[in-house]
Amino acid sequence: MIARDFSDGTRLRRVLFPTTVTLHPGELTVLSGPSGSGKTTLLSILGLVLRPTEGRLRLDDRDITDLPETAAATLRLHSFGFVFHLTFANRIFSPGQIGYP
Repeated sequence: MIARDFSDGTRLRRVLFPTTVTLHPGELTVLSGPSGSGKTTLLSILGLVLRPTEGRLRLDDRDITDLPETAAATLRLHSFGFVFHLTFANRIFSPGQIGYP
């Protein structure tokens, strides 16, 4: 189970309610939901860009929640893949906005 909160300095806002996700090697997984449902936050946590406020991330029975940034970047490079859904205009005019390893 993972969850994520953000603070604006005066109040705490839960943006990802407790969620459990199990992914298997070689499987294609689709994440869909309405705007504001936490999709980007969940992907950012799964990709080790954000840290969960609650819960732990495990990969192959190894806790990866608190990896140093350089180790997280190496793990992203070799283990994770994201396919971004872009509009036609985004694909044409913004190819440099998505980083390449």
